[in-house]
Amino acid sequence: MQLTFDNERHIFTLDGVVVPSVTGVLKAAGLVDYSAVPPHFVEQARQFGSAGHYATQLYDQGNLDYDTLDPALRPYLDSWIKFREYHAFVPEIIEQPMGNKTYMFGGIPDRIGKRHGIQAVVEIKSTAVLGKEVAAQTAGQVILWKGKIDTKVERWAVRLTNEGLPEVVRYKDASDFSVFLAALTIANTKKKWGLL
Repeated sequence: MQLTFDNERHIFTLDGVVVPSVTGVLKAAGLVDYSAVPPHFVEQARQFGSAGHYATQLYDQGNLDYDTLDPALRPYLDSWIKFREYHAFVPEIIEQPMGNKTYMFGGIPDRIGKRHGIQAVVEIKSTAVLGKEVAAQTAGQVILWKGKIDTKVERWAVRLTNEGLPEVVRYKDASDFSVFLAALTIANTKKKWGLL
């Protein structure tokens, strides 16, 4: 399988075919909708979230220079550090583009690793609230990584906060996998019909 990822346009290609991303699937299915939020707020939140993700990535890779860290990001990074310590989470795959040939989609799981020795997918958020779609998002990430539904993999979301304390949610509902696959079917059908 040949996977390419265009970071600027956030486009995944598998064996020459453009495929949707995990978040693109959820958007196409209508499970994620920011149309009521003014675009400048969405862009501002996206940029801040990207900076926070990058800080956690550098921390996890052991490459973070604290002297260059924007002070506004420090409590968000502290949230991540506290999650890692409390849950004994050890990242093994960090922000790595992946493709799934069976279901024809791509994505970049934030973290894949072990929590107390158990395989886990962790989604990092810096949004004001954790949306319900994150359950399906983490299910899609498990399918992306494992190539199949695997309910033994733990699924977590960690919302980084400006108080330096993480909000942590574990998703256990096996139907989240069906929701993601249904959303993927809708996304692919919209693409086939020229609606995307």
